[in-house]
Amino acid sequence: MDWKPISPEDLALRKARVDPAADAEALFWEITVADAASNNQYPYTMYTHYLRIKIFTDRGVKEFGTVDLDYAGKEHISDLAARTIEPDGSIQELQKDAVFDRVVVKGHGLKVHARSFAMPGVKPGAIIEYRWRESHDNELANYVRLPGQRDIPIEHLVYHLKPLENPYFPYRMRYQTFNIDLSPFKAERSGYFTSTVNNIPAYREEPDSPPADQVRSWVLIYYEQDKKETPDKFWKSEGKRLYGYYKPFVKVNGDVKALAAQITAGAKSPADQLRFIEIYCQKNIKDLNGNSVTEADRELAKENHNTADTLKRGIGTPMDIQLAFAALAMASGFEARVACLPDRGSMFFEKTMMSTYYLPVRDIAVKVDGHWRLYDPMSRYIEPGRTRWQEEGVDALITDDKNPEWVNNPMTAPLSSQHQRAAKLRLGEDGSLDGDVTELLTGHPAEIWRWQNRDRSVQDREEQLRTDARNRLPGAEVTQIKLSDPADLAQTVSLAYHIKVQGYATRTGKRLFVTPAFFEFNEAARYSSGDRRYYICWDYPWSEIENVSIQVPDGFSLDHADAPGSLIFDPVGSYTVKISKTSDNHVLYHRELIVGQSGNILVPRTSYPNLKKLFDGIHDRDSHLLTLKMQTTTVAGAK
Repeated sequence: MDWKPISPEDLALRKARVDPAADAEALFWEITVADAASNNQYPYTMYTHYLRIKIFTDRGVKEFGTVDLDYAGKEHISDLAARTIEPDGSIQELQKDAVFDRVVVKGHGLKVHARSFAMPGVKPGAIIEYRWRESHDNELANYVRLPGQRDIPIEHLVYHLKPLENPYFPYRMRYQTFNIDLSPFKAERSGYFTSTVNNIPAYREEPDSPPADQVRSWVLIYYEQDKKETPDKFWKSEGKRLYGYYKPFVKVNGDVKALAAQITAGAKSPADQLRFIEIYCQKNIKDLNGNSVTEADRELAKENHNTADTLKRGIGTPMDIQLAFAALAMASGFEARVACLPDRGSMFFEKTMMSTYYLPVRDIAVKVDGHWRLYDPMSRYIEPGRTRWQEEGVDALITDDKNPEWVNNPMTAPLSSQHQRAAKLRLGEDGSLDGDVTELLTGHPAEIWRWQNRDRSVQDREEQLRTDARNRLPGAEVTQIKLSDPADLAQTVSLAYHIKVQGYATRTGKRLFVTPAFFEFNEAARYSSGDRRYYICWDYPWSEIENVSIQVPDGFSLDHADAPGSLIFDPVGSYTVKISKTSDNHVLYHRELIVGQSGNILVPRTSYPNLKKLFDGIHDRDSHLLTLKMQTTTVAGAK
């Protein structure tokens, strides 16, 4: 592949054409995808990238002057070449010894590598360009996401596609666009089809934004037979097909029935029975993808042919665990089916998107009191009886051999995903603060904490808590830490510790100014930008409940326990604060924030100014100050 000529206009360019404020801009990005099969047997895909970037600022040099090309598994990178063109037209080629490989991620048996290099002589005004090939063995470009919008503006984005041509291959390559104005693909020579998109702005993350794939531009390419079906007909057919696929793996024999009876002994309700079964699966069936799995475990799991084998050996794939739960539920007299769901954390699903590619999640639906209820025994981070937040608020396809149906998996209420915090603190007359803190997490906040701490040692979890505290309260001393075990789903996540902070309150003469909202102290406002590109999308409904007790130092008193006003923002949520004082000189502070009532987690972009004003008001109220006055002493006999 030869380098393309560079125009004098591009060399002299001082500001980006797509976004004049950009630190760098891709003048073009060409992506070529070619499918073929060796000897008409072994398929492979060859990806070729050619990228040219104009650098405008020092920040652009820092951000784009070093390149990482990720690859994993059976992928191979070859034909890498790169060069820097200075504003005067001089060229510096990338030397081979400047390229090195490194491991980026290693976990769950997967190594992700990066071919890394630093572009030579990069400075503002320079153009950098590089190209490379990726070969993917034993696969075709089926359900491959082609990037559109990236973290850099793109002036010209060009796709070249070459589908597999084989008279015995009955599928055609198709494509679906997302948030991109793609021109129709035109046939070129040698079996390629080409399309171009111009002037693509950079993707910018915003707080509480929709999933990236929901709002940024990209193209999905896939192979499919020519079918003309309505969504209703398509999904009924797929529901029956998937039921037939999973049914042979579910075996309910005498051993499974005996185990189910043993597990559910003592259960007082159907919900209890299913909870006991889910806890059993989570605790007693090892996930083949887990970190603690040995090679011996992997060999043992290869012998699993059905759920009876999985339960006997106590190890299996995530799907093995789901099906084992279904078998135990059926052995206990329940009707159970595999449920196929979209992942709301990736993108939003519509039934007109007729492909099971858009339903990547598998849960087990169990009929309880005449209604389907979804269970996710494979998850190691969410409490039994719940599903991950990515699976809430979506429609699930319940597979069946006769009548597949859609059911909605509702979102849980804000009070079921709660961050509850309490602090008993003592304020010193110098403004220092120390005391005991307890935090309880339920629902999705607990799920996220377990996930984040799953691979950390006890020492690392404690150090992370100290770091989080010091980021908000510089110089804070955090001791006597007691944290829950992330693997214990039966217990509420609890974080307990002692904290000491110098200079928490401000002392001026005979007064102390103190913020009673201890847990919000030094927190920034939730939304800082004055404008908004995307609508607001919270992950799930949530609530915060805080109770703070502050012992006032001797010689000081609180005259007025004035509290900021409450905020009711129907139908989304509410914010309330109560402040009082006790006879033994304590300030009591109570705060409640509820967001996402009745599943309202989406706010249109046009409402962003009002939403920002609302959360700015919450931030102002969280910064509310109380004044403590030094008591005056009256001398007896004085006039």
